[in-house]
Amino acid sequence: MFHVGGIAGFDAPAHALAEMARVARAGTPIVVVNEQLDPEASRSLYYQLGYAVLAFFAPSHGAPVRDLPIGARDVITEQVSRFYYCLSFRM
Repeated sequence: MFHVGGIAGFDAPAHALAEMARVARAGTPIVVVNEQLDPEASRSLYYQLGYAVLAFFAPSHGAPVRDLPIGARDVITEQVSRFYYCLSFRM
């Protein structure tokens, strides 16, 4: 079973991730998908405007790896599209 959630809307991402980990069964993959303009892609005006519309004019977000709970393992961060990243981990 997967627990899926977005993180950009939380005021305290570390607390949100800790809560996701707390309610998940041990070993369950926790997957967070959120907006991020692909850092490896071109920064043309077209894509920056597309991202701004998608993310409601928020600055570029990154995967909150630094906010993972202590003990997080099997951490994987992937850029799944030009506008989204996926962060997964287990506890």
